[in-house]
Order: sequence, then structure tokens, then C-alpha cells
Amino acid sequence: MLSSDAGYGKLVCLSVEATIALQDTGKIPWEYVKARETLYGSLQQLLYGSVSKEDSYKELTEANALRAKLEFIQSIVRSWIEGGGLGCLVTPTDYEWTGAQIASDRKRHDWASVGRYGGDVFA
Repeated sequence: MLSSDAGYGKLVCLSVEATIALQDTGKIPWEYVKARETLYGSLQQLLYGSVSKEDSYKELTEANALRAKLEFIQSIVRSWIEGGGLGCLVTPTDYEWTGAQIASDRKRHDWASVGRYGGDVFA
């Protein structure tokens, strides 16, 4: 969750060990899912750490690909703006998360579309 100015975030993150398991096997053991950590703070602090104190956010956010996820979200929002509004993407199928994800034979895609009238509804 991001603040309205995108300066602060509340992020649910897997442990570093869980992200390694996900990359190696495409699966996350249940104990890692139950042990997720919620981080709060400015995106600056979450991405780079704090100047005044040592914190472990940077390692955790890097393992969870926070920067790549934020850039992905930014590209979708930018395209909505350029397309004329929420849900207006010229080519909605161009926006697919290619980072780490759970392996499944029943692959589910969540498109960056809201199906708004005159928007990017596709068959």
C-alpha cells in the first residue's frame, strides 16, 4: 500500500530465505507465508536504509524485488495517464509481471486493466 503521494509505504514481505526458496523451487513453504513481515516507512528508507541508524530493510526489500515492483506499478500508472485515464492502456497485455512468482500449472494473469467504459477491455 502506498500513500497518496507515494512517499510512504506499507509492504508485506517474505523473508530472505523464503525468496531464495521461491527462486530455487517456484514454491514457498507455508511456514514462510505465515512468517511474512510488514514494513512501514518512507520508500527512501525502505529502499536505501536510514542514515541515522542501521536497519535491515534494504536486504529484505532487495530480496522481495521492491524496486522492480514499484517500477512496474509506475509504468502502468504512467500508461494510464498517457492513455486518458484509469484503465486506459493501449496494449494491456504488454504489462505482465515477469519477476519471481509461485510456479503453477494453473497460471493466473492479473491484467493492469479495470475494464472502464472506453478503456482497454479486450477479449
